[in-house]
Formats: sequence, structure tokens, C-alpha cells
Amino acid sequence: MKKEINRRKLENMICDFLKTQATCVIATCSDGIPMASTVEFFPLGLTLYVITEGGKKVENIKKNPRVSIAVSAPFTGWKGLKGLQISGTAEIGRKQHYSKKGLRLTRNVRV
Repeated sequence: MKKEINRRKLENMICDFLKTQATCVIATCSDGIPMASTVEFFPLGLTLYVITEGGKKVENIKKNPRVSIAVSAPFTGWKGLKGLQISGTAEIGRKQHYSKKGLRLTRNVRV
């Protein structure tokens, strides 16, 4: 029998899981060429902040902001496999705004 979960409970479960993880794989695509990069992230609710030096992933996001992110807990066996995939639209933030917010998140998220 399939158990239904209401949206609020599901979002809370996702937020709780995201707080326990430090890295994700972000997939971008530009000119028909996909690219996947492992990055550190900081969650604020269902929004993920990635602080990066730039590179190809940022170039790709500027051309095509649609991304997919995979977050997974360390593998301990098939019965304990945990992870999720998020598809959405990425934004490149202004350095001053997101740097301050990002620094606050880095201090508060992982204890």
C-alpha cells in the first residue's frame, strides 16, 4: 500500500535532509553539452546557495539557467540509500548581496 505525504510534511523532510548534507552535484547544460560539478551548498529552506569561484558551470548558467541538483547521503547499503534530485532555475547573485547572505549561512547551517 502506498502512503501519501502532504506537501508541507514532504518539504519539511527535504529541508531536514538538506541540512545534514554538505555537497551536491549540480548539472548544467549549454550548447547541448551537459556538465556535472560537485559543489558545496548551503540550504535556506528549499533554496540552495552555492558559493563558487566561477568556471564553466557559471558560464553555462548564464546561457541556460535550468539546472538539476542531486544530493545524496553517504552510501551505507541499498536499504539505507537516501538522496533527492531537484530541478529548477539557478540565479547568479550579485557578489555583495549573496556573499553576506552566504557567509551567514555558512556559520549557521552546519554545527
